[in-house]
Amino acid sequence: MPAGPYANLEEFEAKYIRDTIYKDKTKSTFAIIDRTKTEPGQDDGTLAGIVSYTNASVPNQLLEIAFLVVLPPFQRTHVTTHAVGLLLQYALDAPDCDNPQTGGLGLRRVIWQTGTTNAASRATARKMGFEQEGILRWDRVYYDAVPMKKEGNGREIPPHGDGRHLGRDTVIFGLCWDEWHGGKRHMVQQLMDRFL
Repeated sequence: MPAGPYANLEEFEAKYIRDTIYKDKTKSTFAIIDRTKTEPGQDDGTLAGIVSYTNASVPNQLLEIAFLVVLPPFQRTHVTTHAVGLLLQYALDAPDCDNPQTGGLGLRRVIWQTGTTNAASRATARKMGFEQEGILRWDRVYYDAVPMKKEGNGREIPPHGDGRHLGRDTVIFGLCWDEWHGGKRHMVQQLMDRFL
């Protein structure tokens, strides 16, 4: 993630949840609960990570799936596929006007952005049906990147730049409503069904 790492739960809640998510009406963050595993004393499943809808635009009928963090015990399992699949279904499925409890938002586009050095995120986007649309060079600055263990774009920073702040190139992926209803929804559902 571009934000963090955080020293503890209190810092995560203060800096990420309260200062970032709550203050931006274009963002919603969801807990990922793995209901196939339960902790002692719990029967609703186990926290497996978080994921967000960000950069939502009502006029443009789009949003981005971002800030996906799957905790280590749940990596390379069904968790990422199901979390992203459910978010795609809700975003791109048509609304059910007769029953608002069913159906989706009926958006036209879902975006996925990741650093060029994040091979796992690029692979997830492709697996879930996103199409690569381009690369934004020098798109972001990772402030205090080195002590925070952020990985930059691997290129030399500007001569006037501070060596602690690295640059990121961003790969843009998109998945649009017509692709979704043209077969990608079925493909994603098949991926999710493999783990049931």
